[in-house]
Amino acid sequence: MDKKIIGGVVVGAVVLLAIWGYFSYRDSSDTKTKKPKPNYEIKELGLAIAVSDDIKDLEYTIKDLTGAKAVLFSTKSLTEKGGITCSVETGAIGAIGVVDNAEGQGKPDNFLAQFGNTYVIYSAPVAPCSEDQEIIDLQQQQQDSLGSALKTIQKP
Repeated sequence: MDKKIIGGVVVGAVVLLAIWGYFSYRDSSDTKTKKPKPNYEIKELGLAIAVSDDIKDLEYTIKDLTGAKAVLFSTKSLTEKGGITCSVETGAIGAIGVVDNAEGQGKPDNFLAQFGNTYVIYSAPVAPCSEDQEIIDLQQQQQDSLGSALKTIQKP
């Protein structure tokens, strides 16, 4: 074979590999930045999050506050194991605050999202809901899962 033909084949192969590498990298980096599809709605507030299987029994209750709403979270499984102190009424795995007309107030440290003039902020539980280590571990694991889910918060 002629050296020019071999050189052309090698150059062509390198170019094809470079193009393939670029598109592979682009496609994989796009996947990393996409938010999971929401599968859990907080209908009263028009918000949605993507929850993992370990908190698929997620529950919430909404408390009206002056100029804001608090959404308290727990799971049926945590409440069954830990009782009333681990229930949704205590926000055993966390809470979000939805503050209207927050424009100009600056973003707090626990800021999650902004929709128009509405800020969504996160609040973690201040103490374990039980003295039983197994329940404390479950609460912590579910709190972490809720934290991950809240990073996906959006308007459906």
